[in-house]
Parts: sequence; C-alpha cells; structure tokens
Amino acid sequence: MKTRVAILFIGGLTLGAVFACGNTASAAPASGQTTITAATEAGEISMTIDPTIDFGTKPLAATIDFGSKDATLVVSDYTGSANGYTLQAKTEAADVNRTLQVKDITVSDTAPIEVLKKETDTFGINAAENLPVALKYTNVTEVKTFSFIVDWTLTKGWLQP
Repeated sequence: MKTRVAILFIGGLTLGAVFACGNTASAAPASGQTTITAATEAGEISMTIDPTIDFGTKPLAATIDFGSKDATLVVSDYTGSANGYTLQAKTEAADVNRTLQVKDITVSDTAPIEVLKKETDTFGINAAENLPVALKYTNVTEVKTFSFIVDWTLTKGWLQP
C-alpha cells in the first residue's frame, strides 16, 4: 500500500511541473486595433425590353394595319436617386411606307424621341411596364416580310421640355 501512495505522489509532482512550466512560458497578450471602412457609390440604371415583337401576317392591301402589341419594359435602378428616367426610341432604317408608334408617339429614323417619362422611380427593380407598339404600312405592292430594329435609349432623370 505504501508503494501505491508513492507512485501517486510522484505522478502528482510530474503533472504539477508540467502545468507550472506551461504557465510560465506564455508571454503577456498583445493588443491592437483595426479600422474598417467601406463606402458605396452610385450604381447603374439598366433596362430589359422584349427583344422581338411579332405582328404576324396580314393580307396585302393598300393599308396594312398590323395592330398593337405590348413590349414589356423592366428598369433596374441602383443609382441611389429616385428622380425617374426617360426612354427614347428610334428606328435604325427609314421606310416611307411604315408608321411605328410607341404609346401613340410616332417613332422614325431621324432622331430619338421620348416615348416614356417617369418623374420618380424606385430603388432596385421597378415594376414591369407594358408599352403599346403599333405598326402600319401603306402603299405596299408586293408580298414580303418586314423586319427592322428599334433602338431604345434609357436615361436617368427625365428630360425637361
């Protein structure tokens, strides 16, 4: 029995020495500070609009009214300002027989024309808006497929008259 007590006593001294060495070997904790900064800057305004509008087929006539179809416009505004936007349209090529209207405004190839003005908008993705687009041809004397491009320009803010 005496043997067991001695082993426990010696084992305890060994553990005590290990713990004592561990505490005396550590250095005092160091401290410091880090300043973190971040900033935002104005983002962009962008849009998506239907890439194609198919008016279908109509029979040849002196006046061919293809009617009206909606072009869906979605504006995303991350500029940090809610001062609205202006949408302008222009066709790429002239055609004296064609009449194209967006929201009852005639669009041509001569200059971009304002077809939509929003005085205010919301941050992020704005609600989709349907733009009625009407197409009519006159004095067409042959069977053919019409195809042309409309260039859309979105500008932040709205243009003053």
